[in-house]
Amino acid sequence: MSRQNQQLDFARVSRASLSMRDQMIAYLQNIIDQAEAQAPYGQNPSLWMPPQALDFWCNNKVQRAVQALPVQRRISWAPGSLRADQIVSGRQSYINALLIYTRGLVSAPCGMRCHTVHSNRPFSQCVRLPGYWDGCCANCKWCDWASYCPVRDAVNSGARQDLPGVQAQIEENAAPNARVIAIEDAPGDTEEDPIDLDPEDGSQENPYELD
Repeated sequence: MSRQNQQLDFARVSRASLSMRDQMIAYLQNIIDQAEAQAPYGQNPSLWMPPQALDFWCNNKVQRAVQALPVQRRISWAPGSLRADQIVSGRQSYINALLIYTRGLVSAPCGMRCHTVHSNRPFSQCVRLPGYWDGCCANCKWCDWASYCPVRDAVNSGARQDLPGVQAQIEENAAPNARVIAIEDAPGDTEEDPIDLDPEDGSQENPYELD
């Protein structure tokens, strides 16, 4: 799904009057439902995600760099815990979690957050991508609980993986072993969404005109 070609093949969707977003949800949900129905008894459903499948929702340099990494595994989730509307919503925690899960490294389960019996933590493995999104696992990122993840970089001193097109986190004059905290999902994350530094009306730099 790319920005250059947003015309998807919705052959499984019969109602032509649906909006593009609704068609995308219906199309993806049908694929998810089929995977769950066809999963062998006692096993979690899984799907192979093409490398560029999330391109439509990857809006910053880090996401695009991670997406450029080879896909390491199929998405495997607990039945009923993954919905198409979550993906199509474009929520950054969902998109980043999918990127982590498909490109990252399998870790030991980080406690109850990685138990698939919890419907809001979908993935069947604890997978993390050291150095990105604070090195949290995909399940914790899905819930937007990156700072609470027991396997994140702050706990394990994980090293950032060398990804193409991404500047080094630590400048040459930075202190040794300095920890760099990635700020995401907020103004300032991208050039298209900068932090507003304009002085407020009434400030010393921008006083009110009393003429």
